[in-house]
Amino acid sequence: MTEPRLPITGGCLCGGVRYTIGEAPLFSGHCHCRNCRKHTGAAFATDATFRAAAVTWSGGQQRFYGSSASCERGFCPVCGSTISARYASKPDIVVIAAGSLDNIDLLAPSDHAFVKDKAGWLPLGDGLPQFQGPLPDFKAESEA
Repeated sequence: MTEPRLPITGGCLCGGVRYTIGEAPLFSGHCHCRNCRKHTGAAFATDATFRAAAVTWSGGQQRFYGSSASCERGFCPVCGSTISARYASKPDIVVIAAGSLDNIDLLAPSDHAFVKDKAGWLPLGDGLPQFQGPLPDFKAESEA
C-alpha cells in the first residue's frame, strides 16, 4: 500500500463525530462477514485498521453496539453513520469504516476476508487475495 498523506481525517454524515489519524493504517481490506454486512447495510465492509493511539476523536461521542461477544461497532448517535469497530481481544487497534474517510482514495484495500459468507451474486474479480475466514494477521474472534 502506498503511504497516505497524513493526517487522515474523517467522520460521520452529519459531521458530529470526527477523527484525525496521524499514521498510516496497519492494513485495509474488505470483509464479507454477516455482521459487517449488517453494520454497513452493504454487500461488504471496506475498513482500515489503525493503532488506537494514532486516532484522535473530536466532536460528539460515538455510540457502540455489541454485535458479538468480541466486537463493538461504533456509529453516530445523530445520523447513524457507520464509523468504527473495536475488538475486546485487540484493545490497541481501531477499525475505521472506509466510507467515513474524508478522502476514500487514501486507502488501497489489500484483500477480502470471510469470502465464505459473501453474497452469491457478487463476483470478486479484483485479483486481491481471498480468505475464507479472518485475515491471517488479524485473529480476532470470528464475526461470522
